[in-house]
Amino acid sequence: MLYLLPAAIHVVLLVHGCITQRPLELGRLDVLGLVLLLAYVVGGFLITINRTRTFRLISVVYPVLLGLVLVEFLGRASDPHIPVDQWLPHYPGQTVLELKEAIPGEDVRAVFTVNRYGVRAPDFKLPAGKAVLCIGGSTTECRAVTDVESWPWQLHERLADQGVVVGNAGRSGHFMPNHTYQVENYTFIKDFQLVLILAGINDLGRAFREDYDQRMARIEGDSLLFNEKVGGLYYRRLWMVRRFKEWRSIRQQINQGSVVENYDQKIADIRAARQRKLAAGGLDALPDDFDSSLARYRSDIRTLISAAKVQGVVPVLMTQPTTWQSPMPPELEELLCVQTRTEAYRTPVLEEAIGRFNQVLIDTAEAEGVLVIDLAAEVPKTLEMMYDDCHFKPAGCAKAAEVIARQLKPLLGSLK
Repeated sequence: MLYLLPAAIHVVLLVHGCITQRPLELGRLDVLGLVLLLAYVVGGFLITINRTRTFRLISVVYPVLLGLVLVEFLGRASDPHIPVDQWLPHYPGQTVLELKEAIPGEDVRAVFTVNRYGVRAPDFKLPAGKAVLCIGGSTTECRAVTDVESWPWQLHERLADQGVVVGNAGRSGHFMPNHTYQVENYTFIKDFQLVLILAGINDLGRAFREDYDQRMARIEGDSLLFNEKVGGLYYRRLWMVRRFKEWRSIRQQINQGSVVENYDQKIADIRAARQRKLAAGGLDALPDDFDSSLARYRSDIRTLISAAKVQGVVPVLMTQPTTWQSPMPPELEELLCVQTRTEAYRTPVLEEAIGRFNQVLIDTAEAEGVLVIDLAAEVPKTLEMMYDDCHFKPAGCAKAAEVIARQLKPLLGSLK
């Protein structure tokens, strides 16, 4: 019977899904789908006993199905979110971070917008004339700075006259092996001509915390996100179903008051913990195995450069600016956060440590024939530029974008 054709196609797709999905994940949506399928088959059978009713059923069902197919097609074509089955730095969408006390004298409301390619950036389209991918940790992510004031976004605007688009793939906590994994596995990496890496602060953190091996054990899950959060049968991947789930999730977040994030107390606790550790006896010397950490960092940089060349993208490395200096201004000292689980290093040690890490990056990049931008030498160590150890304020982002744009333009002009 003609009315059974949609049900038959649905069953075939279900069987295919059961065979190919391992493990098969079932939930309330799947139970509801099964109930609706049975209701349609049984109800249709009862209705089609009468020929007139059969015609009426078909005249209703097929236009409805055609309309749903049309909505699905138009939704996929116009949706700014990319299709599923992509490995991305961030899920497309928008969140907001509010900080009222973490940054002295500033009431922050930072909008964080991720485009269809999983990067924080305006909604450009790849392939572009020229595309730059910014990779790094939280100092690239710029979570506490709103979109248009973050340095990658400002870099995008500064280079627009050259037909260049810039995407921000930075993620808090990432260190050099995370950057390499992104270069090797990000779905759209080959659509970028240049990858810009701001590194050092989290690699130094691994040396201080002695947790390099633990972080390496989870490198895959920490580096990129799979854009399909929920596996299962074919209808879970429909545009209509995904948009409904997203709408429901947003409504739940609104009801729970969690759409807007706030880290004020967390940051205050971290700063207070550092001060307690310093009062109990701060560390005045580098770890005994610090040279080994530097050698490992040099090796990780070379691995990243090699991975970029394999992907056909040009790597550019940047040193990490910090506020660490001797003597340390009191208004900056009380804002510092860096520490180990049990102890805290005094500022002169931190200054020496990041200086040596930055020098390793410079030396390795030059030896490999890679452009290096010494951002640490260009960004002043002031409260105007950064609000803690290393995270940029809007003025710091503007300074970084200006320096990077100036030094990148000759290289971008030589790229095909």
